[in-house]
Amino acid sequence: SPQSTWGLLHSMFALRSSVASALRQPRTIAAAAAVARSARIGASLSDDNKEQKREMAAVGTGLNKNRPVSPHVQIWDFTIVSVASIATRITGLGIAGGMAAVSIASLPSGDMSDLVIAFKSAAPGLVPFAKFSVAFPFVYHYGAALRHFYWDKTLKGLTIPEATQSSIALLGGSTGIAAVLALL
Repeated sequence: SPQSTWGLLHSMFALRSSVASALRQPRTIAAAAAVARSARIGASLSDDNKEQKREMAAVGTGLNKNRPVSPHVQIWDFTIVSVASIATRITGLGIAGGMAAVSIASLPSGDMSDLVIAFKSAAPGLVPFAKFSVAFPFVYHYGAALRHFYWDKTLKGLTIPEATQSSIALLGGSTGIAAVLALL
């Protein structure tokens, strides 16, 4: 009958939209299943059972206080591996931002060497620091890329102690190489 077809289509749409909504928000698989279940049986609940409907809706909105809450990122200790990973992203942004800034700064004169000569004559004591601030992001980012290529190709060095050791070597080696380049 048309009435039952409409009811079936309505239930299917409610189920699909509830599952899609649950998957867009971070929560457990059990919570997503509860949302889908509530959409399926929500139409069969009577209006006098408002408490059960509220509980089912609370699972989908995060109002259910009985389920566990994910810990906040601030309670986790940052290991040297996570610092190295974040540093890789920061150096990548620094390289891109630095290249954009140098490109924009060299537009009026048309030559980057004019800017370098002007900087060297204006602040000769800052030249090694400027060289280091340019060399370190390139050396570090390149070294991190080589480490990731090695990990991807060999699947070696992925244990926590090995990753920690390679992160320390990457940070120390990059700092040393950049310091040498800054003094040239």
